Amino acid sequence: MAQLLKAPSSKPEDQKDDKKSAARRLIAVATSVAFAIGLGLLFVAKGFLDKAAVWADVFTEAGKVVLVTSVVGLIFEYLMHERFVQLVEGRVGVLQRHVAALDRSIDRLQKTVAITSGAIESGLGAVYSERQKAIDEIGGLLSRAESGEEMRLLGISLGDFLCPHGRLYGTTLQALARGVQIKALMVDLNAEAAKTRAQREENTESSPAFGSPEWTGWYHETRCYDELKTATDAAADYARRYPAKAGGNDAATPGFFDYGLYSLSPLCFLAIHKNTMFLESYHYAGRGGEAPILKITGMPPPSDHCKLFEIYLKHFDVLWRIAKDDAAKGQKDGS
Repeated sequence: MAQLLKAPSSKPEDQKDDKKSAARRLIAVATSVAFAIGLGLLFVAKGFLDKAAVWADVFTEAGKVVLVTSVVGLIFEYLMHERFVQLVEGRVGVLQRHVAALDRSIDRLQKTVAITSGAIESGLGAVYSERQKAIDEIGGLLSRAESGEEMRLLGISLGDFLCPHGRLYGTTLQALARGVQIKALMVDLNAEAAKTRAQREENTESSPAFGSPEWTGWYHETRCYDELKTATDAAADYARRYPAKAGGNDAATPGFFDYGLYSLSPLCFLAIHKNTMFLESYHYAGRGGEAPILKITGMPPPSDHCKLFEIYLKHFDVLWRIAKDDAAKGQKDGS
């Protein structure tokens, strides 16, 4: 009685087991009843009906069918039921895992499509995790640039283009000789931004304190200063050899090299040729070239212009104007 009055378990596992037990009891009762009905039909056919009568054969065959069915049911219940349930549950578990994996794949695909769609709408054409791959493609653009076409460059030292060890040093000289017009913007090597950059990139425990008298001498021995000095001297030399004329260069001398120095903190590297732009964001977490480079394509008219392309094109133009205004002011103060 105590067992009968026992409250049903509230645990999910126990409830599941209770349902299984109830189902098995129901199957056992049903097969037992069927077995009894089968015996009853045979008993009636053999004991009360004429063997030659049609109903005797009907009752006999029906009894046999019901008996066989009930016996098979009992055998299945006691011998095969548990294995069958385990097999079905195992298959269901496998199916559920496959469905979960499919759901995750669909979710990743939806995110990928959303990112790709946003990237395409922004004009993003490629992402380079390795800087040298992007520099090689920029070199390809520079080598294919025709006489009179313009290449705009913005960076810290632009060492890849202006330093003898640079990957595109020779390509830059060939482009100038071919008549390509190059505008370059570099950090002023005497600006506080250049010194801060050197301190962030090359500072060690043995380095002097930033801004101290010892720091000034140390800065002039850093790699940052050395590369900036080499690039600045090369830019000045190119500007003398390939001057930009005030009224515009003529057909005989279409190519020129013009450069400006800016003192603001460098925000990005840019290389712009026609409607193709390469963009790398700068940071103070380490040396340049550690962030991915983005390739952005501006849509030529009459199509809508790429907003991202226009933003960084204006960024270059603003810095160019500031650099030229500072240079003009310096010349005026010097005179």
